[in-house]
Amino acid sequence: MAKKKKKVEPKVDNLSAITKAITKKYGDVVKKASEGEGEIIPTVSTGSIKLDVALGRGGMALGRTYEIFGPNSGGKSTLAANVIAQAQNRGMKCLYVDAEHAVDPVLFKNYGVKTDELLLIKGYNGEENLDILEMYMQSGEFSVAVVDSVSSLIPGVEAEAEISHIHMAPLARLMSKATRRLTPIAGRTDCLLIFVNQLRNKLTGYGNPEVTTGGDALGYHTTGRVSVRGPEAVSRRLIDKITGETIGHTTLFEVIKNKLSAPFKKAEVKLIYGMGYDSHWEVLDMATAVGIIDKIGNWYKYPAENNIANGELNAVAYLKENEEIYEEIRNQVIERVELKDIYEQNS
Repeated sequence: MAKKKKKVEPKVDNLSAITKAITKKYGDVVKKASEGEGEIIPTVSTGSIKLDVALGRGGMALGRTYEIFGPNSGGKSTLAANVIAQAQNRGMKCLYVDAEHAVDPVLFKNYGVKTDELLLIKGYNGEENLDILEMYMQSGEFSVAVVDSVSSLIPGVEAEAEISHIHMAPLARLMSKATRRLTPIAGRTDCLLIFVNQLRNKLTGYGNPEVTTGGDALGYHTTGRVSVRGPEAVSRRLIDKITGETIGHTTLFEVIKNKLSAPFKKAEVKLIYGMGYDSHWEVLDMATAVGIIDKIGNWYKYPAENNIANGELNAVAYLKENEEIYEEIRNQVIERVELKDIYEQNS
């Protein structure tokens, strides 16, 4: 006698109920991967067209974490200040953790920062600074937050101990905890979080002797890492031909890590001390490179049949004296490097 087949009961799909329960408890944290297709990631310009091109998305992305690092006096804080200035021009709120206690309001004004709208945090130890930063980021009111610098975030255990006491990697442990806590907050509140970091030499002589402070955690959590090099190379220093004084340097940027575009792209921008990046000089370089301005010998021509200046410095001066022509050329450069639509979307 044949055995009767058991009746197969239809499986109950609990997925919808589980998802509703998770959403009720934790919020809107579960989505299909396809929901992000075609999504435009909003960015903030760095103030440099060349660096915006190198980053691949027209600047640094909101809701992501970036690290700016390099030797001293290369222009790291200048880059962070320029990002803030660009964000403020779009009505965004910004805050700056001045762990180095070195912010000069006059210099920041020269960079274009609205100092009366910039919230400045000057806590004593690292935990204090990062705790204040976390509370402000949790509010969701801020679009850009800068920590300058990681090296100056003195851990509480060091701050409270005598100078002669030795502690094992307290800053690395502090940064490991901070990045794990702050990265998801930045993503949830669409806050661009920037850490400025210094370079140190390793004790061992193997491999690259340069290493950033604070351990490896920051590098793991970042969307992008930007190396900034400056006057440590004599060839990059800008010398006034009349006085012989060093008036600035050519800043060399390299995008070491980039989760939103191809890494290892480079950009060079002239930095004038006390004034910031020379955007007129940058536009002249780019316009000449892509053929918007013709250069024949020492003569610069725009349009092709009209001489505007003899010599590079005279051409820069011409653009500064003729803002309408400068804006016209700048707009053509932005369109030629395919940043026009991105800038308009982010405006």
